[in-house]
Amino acid sequence: MTARVTRYNQPMKMREEHDSYLKLLLDAASSCNMMLNESKSQLRVRTLDILGYRVSFQQVKPDPQRLQSLLDLPPLRTPKELKRVSGMFSYYAKWIPRFSKTAGPLMRPAKLPLDGEALATFNDLKKLLGNACLTTIQNGAPFEVETDASDYTIAAILEQGGRPVAFMSRTLHSLSVHLRIVLSAKFTETRQEVFDSAEPERKHPSSIWSFRLN
Repeated sequence: MTARVTRYNQPMKMREEHDSYLKLLLDAASSCNMMLNESKSQLRVRTLDILGYRVSFQQVKPDPQRLQSLLDLPPLRTPKELKRVSGMFSYYAKWIPRFSKTAGPLMRPAKLPLDGEALATFNDLKKLLGNACLTTIQNGAPFEVETDASDYTIAAILEQGGRPVAFMSRTLHSLSVHLRIVLSAKFTETRQEVFDSAEPERKHPSSIWSFRLN
């Protein structure tokens, strides 16, 4: 069994709390006759690379060693390279705000080898990944959600205290895009009808109203 216990540069009180939990863990392991590999154990470390992540106090980022092969890639030249690298970037999408919108020019390049906007996007994504970092969620702190959308993508950022803790983005498939366009056009034609229908409900909450886009 390999035990890895993280420790950060914290006040003495938190250090003592950490040590008490560590003792409980070691005592429990001993009572169950579990052997710990001391050569692979790390105690009171400030930064820990584990399971593809680099974890430090209140921060999580991708493991730089695993990222390096992607960051060192030269500009793409073939469809096979594009497919492979697109999958690699998609795997790290949660680290890049508005990924679907940002990566769009790379996912649909005008030609290969990459040039122009697609090449710039390729380099920008590598820079964003190299600097990617999320803060850990703080208990009791309020959350804020920032959203963004275009005709083809939707995105959101979950924040605490102005710092991102999670990203989400998605490219709309063809049916969703078509429905979005149709609804946008219909809304322009029927917004007065919607307002007129809603007004009685505002004044008389007990009434029931509905409308349909034909």
